Parts: sequence; C-alpha cells; structure tokens
Amino acid sequence: MFFTNKKTVSAPNASVVEELKACHSRKSRFSLGYEIERCFYAIIKLSFKTLRGVNWRKITEMQPHTVVKSKTGTRFEISLLEFPYLYELKSESNGVIYWTNYELRKIKDNKTEIIITETVKFSSALNGFRANIGKMNFNKEFDKKVKQITLAIFEEVKNLDEY
Repeated sequence: MFFTNKKTVSAPNASVVEELKACHSRKSRFSLGYEIERCFYAIIKLSFKTLRGVNWRKITEMQPHTVVKSKTGTRFEISLLEFPYLYELKSESNGVIYWTNYELRKIKDNKTEIIITETVKFSSALNGFRANIGKMNFNKEFDKKVKQITLAIFEEVKNLDEY
C-alpha cells in the first residue's frame, strides 16, 4: 500500500502494470465532409480489400470476434464492431499483437471526424532493448502509415458509389 492525500490506496497489481508497459499506442484524427455512414463503409471497403472471403457490403451482418484471413494468410479478428461508429481489427505475428481501431463521430450532417488508433503489444519475451526498438519503429511507421490511410480513406469515400 501507498499513501496519497492522507488516504490509503492499494498499489496496482504488478501484472497489470507489466501489461500496460507492454502496450504502445498512437492516435491520429482528421475530418471529412461526408456523412458518417459513407465514411464507415469506405473504411470497411478499404480494409476488406486485403481480406479473403468477406463482402464489405455485408458488414452489418457480421459480429464482433469474427475471424477472417488476409490474402497472404494472416489471421485477423474483427474485435470491435458498432455500425457506423466503431471498427477494430486485431492480428498477431511473432508474439506481437496489433490493433487498428477506427472511431467515427458525427460532427454535422455532412461532416465526420475519424480517429485512427494503432496499438501494439509486445510479448514478455520482447522486453527491454528489443521492445524499445520495436516502439521506435512503430512510431516511425505509424506516421507514414496514417498519412497513407488518410489519403486512401478520402479517395475511397469520394469514389464510393452506393453502399
């Protein structure tokens, strides 16, 4: 136990602290002059281009925790899905877990804010120096990747015919 402002508070569980240390997140936000449903479908269509055996038009029929595969064989889980506000994909590779989260907020009738959050969790085997290098690379890649994703979403929204 430790003391804060004359109140006794339990110390956080050590395993919870280690879990938090193992995760690293970055966030970016931008807005588009289109309605929220159109933006959501554009994100889904863009995301599903790399996935096998799924139809982006049927996203409203899918449930969270649906597992899909990419064209290269990587397994993805649709970990969160709340139409048209939230979409999250989770994947794992070499003991590292990745989450890509898209949160959409209606600003006005024809304006939507999109918040992209990428989170990476390193396994306990990748602690110390290698995890720090991994976080630095993640930061560099995130900045590049988010610019590409933003442009791709804008193009997809602009060219989306019907949804």
